[in-house]
Amino acid sequence: MADDREELGKLAYELQVYRDESQILQQQIASLQTTQAEIENSMETLKNLKEIKEEVLLPIGSGAHLRAKILDNEKILINIGADVIAEKNVEEAKEFLASRSKKIEELKNELQKNLVEISNRVMKLDEEAKKITSRMRRGRDLQPSQEDKGVHQEYR
Repeated sequence: MADDREELGKLAYELQVYRDESQILQQQIASLQTTQAEIENSMETLKNLKEIKEEVLLPIGSGAHLRAKILDNEKILINIGADVIAEKNVEEAKEFLASRSKKIEELKNELQKNLVEISNRVMKLDEEAKKITSRMRRGRDLQPSQEDKGVHQEYR
């Protein structure tokens, strides 16, 4: 019975670790989905860039925008990583963003695969915990209570 309690404690700890890891993976997947949506919006803007001749609204955050005129719709300044900005033509920028989107999709798929594996492991650990709990309950039911011990002693 003490072994069952110890094993149940270990399972509870392991379940909590997996649940925490699962939550982190879900947050990372959500973040990647947001980044991917931003990339798709950027790519859509690049498709329509040549048609823009007049003013545009430039978002500056918190729902605020500036009116701006595009001086050059042939060159794009793009963050290529580590806060390094490179100038690319529209086609190069589209290719760069498509490549980035593909890498994000691959990473997202890998994280989702890990999440499924963790979920499967959690289900197995839950089943083990239920079996141990059930075994512990049966063990308690089979052992005579203090009152039963006293009654048995009277009749001996």
